[in-house]
Amino acid sequence: MPYVQVPKDLTRVKTKVILGLTKRQAICFTSGALVGVPIYFLTRSAVGDSSAVLFMMGMMLPAFFVAMYECDGQPAEKIVRNIIRSRFFFLAYRHRTFFV
Repeated sequence: MPYVQVPKDLTRVKTKVILGLTKRQAICFTSGALVGVPIYFLTRSAVGDSSAVLFMMGMMLPAFFVAMYECDGQPAEKIVRNIIRSRFFFLAYRHRTFFV
């Protein structure tokens, strides 16, 4: 008899909106495409196709990173925010030099 395993912790299950992507992933991929595709078409005549594709990929990678990376249930921007806070702001407090 076929069966489907149901996860015990339903808080980790994310709702899929479009094509198996979450709303966050769909928004990030769309914004990456809205930035990358025009860059490709505007730069391919000046630098050539392969260079334009590499430049387009470089401009789209941050959006894809934000969409896909997640560690311990935290998205990428929260991890980067925590790293910045721990490196700069708490370090300044420890050495008693405050940013103005």
